[in-house]
Amino acid sequence: MTGQYGPNRGMANLSPRQDRMFNNLDKNNNGTIDRQEAQGNPSLSRHFDAADTYGNQAITPSEFAAFEAHEQESGNNQGYGPMSGQSEPPREQQSPTSGGNQ
Repeated sequence: MTGQYGPNRGMANLSPRQDRMFNNLDKNNNGTIDRQEAQGNPSLSRHFDAADTYGNQAITPSEFAAFEAHEQESGNNQGYGPMSGQSEPPREQQSPTSGGNQ
């Protein structure tokens, strides 16, 4: 079975940010991200089968790069989470008048 990221799976150039993300997810340092390791990235975990274009139950750097490219193109890459260095999305600032009688 090939996933929807198949056409890009030969791409292996990770940005420095993507390289950090990949290495942080690859807890056993074997050069791939397995299904359990992917749980550290909610989007990758949800789309693991589609990202695993080789169908070997592991995400390679090239598969990860293709997945990340797809996420950015589709606007799903939020830029926050445990791998980005930001623990949560920016909070909206409330004005002093919000929440009161107007």
